[in-house]
Amino acid sequence: MTEKLKTLMDDAAEAAGVDFATPDLDTIYRDGDKAVRRRRLVVGAAGLAAAAVVTTAVVLTQGGDETEVADSELATDVPMWAQGSTLRTPDRTYDLGVEVTTLGRTTEGVVYANRDGDVYTFDGRASVQVGEAAQSPYGALVADSDGTLVGWVEGDKGDQRFVVLDMATGDRDTFEAHADPDHPGVQGMSMFLALDGSTAYWLDGGAMVATDLGSGESRPISQGDGLTLVVAAENGLAVNWIEDEDGGDRGTDVVDADGDVLLGHADVGEVAVLSPDATWASSMELPAVWEVGTGRQVMLDLGGTPEGMGFDWLDEATLMVVAEADDRGLLRLMKCQVPSGDCTEVAEINPEDGWVSVPTGGLMTMAAFASGDAQVAEEEAVEVEPSETTSTERPE
Repeated sequence: MTEKLKTLMDDAAEAAGVDFATPDLDTIYRDGDKAVRRRRLVVGAAGLAAAAVVTTAVVLTQGGDETEVADSELATDVPMWAQGSTLRTPDRTYDLGVEVTTLGRTTEGVVYANRDGDVYTFDGRASVQVGEAAQSPYGALVADSDGTLVGWVEGDKGDQRFVVLDMATGDRDTFEAHADPDHPGVQGMSMFLALDGSTAYWLDGGAMVATDLGSGESRPISQGDGLTLVVAAENGLAVNWIEDEDGGDRGTDVVDADGDVLLGHADVGEVAVLSPDATWASSMELPAVWEVGTGRQVMLDLGGTPEGMGFDWLDEATLMVVAEADDRGLLRLMKCQVPSGDCTEVAEINPEDGWVSVPTGGLMTMAAFASGDAQVAEEEAVEVEPSETTSTERPE
């Protein structure tokens, strides 16, 4: 995985003309010759942060002041994606006023960030700036899609913190990061990778840990002698991406809290995201899902499209998939039912027209992709009124 992600990070950053102050990726990731698969569908772990090429002069109200934008709650258990400054669902659009480069959803609304790392929440009525994420090509935000928590890393290198915000209550907790600012490798990296209920998963100074947000206690996560990274977590289970001691890919395993493998890479290949009840895992290699308890495979009917990857579960039986449309170079967002495998098209997207972010987080920001005008019928536009406030002070 490391060589794959390194290549994709470099490509995305070069395409966007972004010069990140990042660790030396050649030092972090050992050389390899692994092919980068599904390049058109996948941008890379840095894709959303690196792909935003348009900045905006609009500054939304900060520090708890709200900008009124609509008169109803935002449904978050529906397909959604952001294009430029526009948040889209199948029947509405919302102009958020800033370029969206990372997007996550919770039961209370969405969290998003722009290229500068400014973090906002939006509940369908108001957008509020709630923080500032450390600029990094490793994915700015994580969100618990069936909970209320969101998280990010804040601060400058050498003085960083993991931030957890409850969108339901506004409560905020911070946890000190221990990355070595002088180390060019993983010891110099702080990465917030996943949230599952009251458990946060992050890479902290070279150590992958699961942290109990109530007690603050952390337990190490490691498989074998190489690096282990958490791709996704749901209902107490985690998808671990593991390497051998030389930095080569071993693949992904679905494991429980004790580290016992429930669905192994040797049997099913690489998987991406878990359903909310952790019954199903989407494949990273095929338009398919795997049943965690039995290893049963269900293929997804994408209407003749051979390539596709599931990136977001709307509920226990509904998976969002990004797929290639046809030889026109278009991409499709598909909504698939499990276990039937039946899929319907939500939107058609042209990669030549810009970038889109979809609800992902951590390493799964690789589900971001170049975007175009989504072909969605009968959508109702809701504009965000730009705030007159231009304060740049960070909220407390």
